Formats: sequence, structure tokens, C-alpha cells
Amino acid sequence: MTVFYYTNLSFPDSAMASGNRVVHLAKCLVSKGVRVVVLSAFSDSGQAGSFTCDGIEFLSFCRERQGIVRQFASCIVFPIKVWLYLRKELRKGDILYSYTGNFIQRLWGGLFVMLLRMPMYYEGCEFPYTIIAEWPKVLQRIDVWLIRKCVSGVVAITPALADYYRNITMPGTKVVTIPMTVDADRFVGNPPVQDNFDFPYIAYTGAMNRAGGGVDVLVDAFSIIASEHPDLHLVLIGRGSDELRRQYESKIGADRIHCLFSGKIPVSEMPRYICNAKILAMLPLPTKQQEGCFPTKLGEYLSSGVPTVVSRVGIPARILADGENVRFVPPNDPKATADVFRDILSNYERAETVAARGRDFARRSFHYENFADELYSWYLPCKV
Repeated sequence: MTVFYYTNLSFPDSAMASGNRVVHLAKCLVSKGVRVVVLSAFSDSGQAGSFTCDGIEFLSFCRERQGIVRQFASCIVFPIKVWLYLRKELRKGDILYSYTGNFIQRLWGGLFVMLLRMPMYYEGCEFPYTIIAEWPKVLQRIDVWLIRKCVSGVVAITPALADYYRNITMPGTKVVTIPMTVDADRFVGNPPVQDNFDFPYIAYTGAMNRAGGGVDVLVDAFSIIASEHPDLHLVLIGRGSDELRRQYESKIGADRIHCLFSGKIPVSEMPRYICNAKILAMLPLPTKQQEGCFPTKLGEYLSSGVPTVVSRVGIPARILADGENVRFVPPNDPKATADVFRDILSNYERAETVAARGRDFARRSFHYENFADELYSWYLPCKV
């Protein structure tokens, strides 16, 4: 059996947290002898090509482009090349796995199912993007109809999303819950983790411009305590604009905030930035996206054993416990967040005890190798 991941992400590094989910599930299947091929439009190198890593084959079909040319390559050229590739490579029992937030690419995926008569599975890491982004109702209905008619199986990241996809898919569609996955071994300091900075810092990793991401809340909270802790800095890691950088620097000062906005930090380097932080923060606002998902980066934060502060929204609030394995704060409340930062810094030994329990919880609950048998067994009955 071959599982073909069909995705709008690029590899090996640009996909960041989203790509980690692909890699984790793929490694689970590879460990059971399944061939996994990841099909994407673009690679980090900007060139079409292929490479193999951890037993996973990665193929990218287009050269990196800009603007409308890039959109055309992603939405038209890439799917056509995937179709031609699958027509040649597809064997009985193979599966197409759709992990793309691109609506047009998902339409093509439905066409693949009809033309190639192959089962398509779907990554249920969140609600359909058309619903999260509040696209016109007609497009939302098309998206849901496409899932209902073309999807044979769903891997949901939370029980709430599993229930949602059971309700919108055809009766008999296979739905399994595989929780947020993390490679806990990357965060245990082996090889020894070396610091990137010569100062203590609060860190956030992720997209800067995402609606409801809460980065503004973090910047405002840090500005409240900045004068009380003159040696403490704020480090923001992810994709962001120069305009956003200037906006944040105007609130704190360029000497106290470090905006690593290139989005080009290799995956292998990220544990250094995470594990050496004094505090890790993730402060999303209540949004439709947060109702169903469990953020991958929160799993990485917990795995690091660094005191972690997260806003009390969505699924994490149902799974984690304040003061037991994480510190919760009210959403969109810079003052309350600043108070929790103060509390952690004033009794850091106690905070480290909470963080250590968070690390143990993450390894038990989210380490990707824990789910290899379950995921493989779930695939087997669909090999027809």
C-alpha cells in the first residue's frame, strides 16, 4: 500500500507546525512498512524535485513563483501534474490523503477520486477553511458536499472534530481520532541544546498575521512588565511583515523585542529557540478555528519543559489544567497575562515543576510513535 499525501505545504522546513503533522503521521506508517509519498507544489529550495527523509518520499512539481503566476501554478499546474503522476503510479489499494487548505486543490482532489477511482482520506485538523474564514455560504456548502461525497476516511485531531466530520460525511465513513502529535525526543536536550541569545526571553512561535492569533496581546502584556524586568526580552518567530515589526518595536523598543520574521528557521533549529526560553506563550483569541483544533506548537511548548502560558480557549482548556501542567490566562487580556508572567518569574522553581508535569503529559499523550499501531490498523481495512 502507498499513501500519497496531497498538500499545499512545502518541505522540508517551510511548512513548520503544519508540516510536522504530515511528517509524524507519515513516519508512523513508514514504521509499519507502508510507502508514503508527499506530493506538493513547491519545495523550500524553490525548485521542482524530489528527496527522501526518514523513509518518506517528497516530490514537488513546480518552481517557486510569485503573485498570480504562483497561484496559477498552485491551483492549476500542480493538480494536473499530480493527476498525471497518479495515473502512472497508482496501484490497487493505494490511498490519496488530502491535507490542503487550498479550496481549488480540494476540488481537484474530488476529481481525482472520480477519475482514478481511488479512496481519498482527509486530515481533520480543523474545521474546513471555508467555514473558518467565513467564505460565502455557497462555497461553504460546496466544501462540505465535497467532503461528504469524496472522502472515505478522516483523521481527526480532537474528539470534537471527529464528531463534526462523522456528521457531515457519508454513513460508514471511517473516522479516527489521532491527537495532536509531537516528536517529544526533539526537545529533551540530546544533543545538548545551545542558547541562541545571551539574555532571558519570552518566546512565541507561529504566524504573526493570523486572525485571532493573539500576538498583539502578547506584545501588550510584555510591555506592562518590561520595566520591571529590564534583562527580559521578547522573541517572536514566524512569518510577519516589516510593518508589523515596526508596530511592535514602537510599543517595546527595538532593543527589547526580536522579530525573526523570515519564516526560514530550519525545523532542526527550532528546539533551541523553544527550549532556551524563560517562558513560552501562545494567546489565541476565541475563534471558530480554536473550537476544534489543538495547536501543534502548544504540544511542542509542553514537550520542552519550559513554563508555558496559554489563553483559556478551545480544546486545550478541556485537556490541560491550570497550575498542574500549564498556566492559563483569560483570552485578550494583556493585564491578566502580565500578572501570570510576574507570578512565574517571581517563583520560577514552582513554575518549572508545573512545566515538568506538562512535559510528562505531552510525552504520554502526544508523542507520535504512540499512535503508529492504531493508525496502521485503521488503514488496513480500507486496502481494497
